[in-house]
Amino acid sequence: NVLLPTGRCEAVRLPGSASVGELLVQLVASGAVTGHALRLARAGANLDPAASLESAGLGDGDTVSGAKTSTALHGAVSFEVVLPSGRSAKLKANQEGSIEQVRQEAQKILGEAFLKLVTDGGLPLDSLDPKLPLYTAGLKDDDSLTAIAQPV
Repeated sequence: NVLLPTGRCEAVRLPGSASVGELLVQLVASGAVTGHALRLARAGANLDPAASLESAGLGDGDTVSGAKTSTALHGAVSFEVVLPSGRSAKLKANQEGSIEQVRQEAQKILGEAFLKLVTDGGLPLDSLDPKLPLYTAGLKDDDSLTAIAQPV
């Protein structure tokens, strides 16, 4: 259960191996959260979007609270975007920026069109809503993304 800033409680079912970021994605996809970024907390402690629900100590029937975030809460992160050829580029982005903005910046820096970006954990970013904030993918400072050029 997620207690939203609106006071509404949203029930979400995910396996314990799912990440906190996937819980955020589910809330956005369901329409429960619109127009602002959200952070999740339990007992006053913010939950890391990259952590699994199990490692965050969450189980069936637990309740977490959701609160609007500010840009300061999810500052800038730097990460490396690597092509299978080995060519790479460093990228810096604000975690409040959209996944689409990151993909476009990677395409520009690497000079490759139509890139598919995949996290170290194997999550293809194009499987998420491109308008979602970057932190929902669970990316942290100094992570790397694999960039795969796709045919037009």
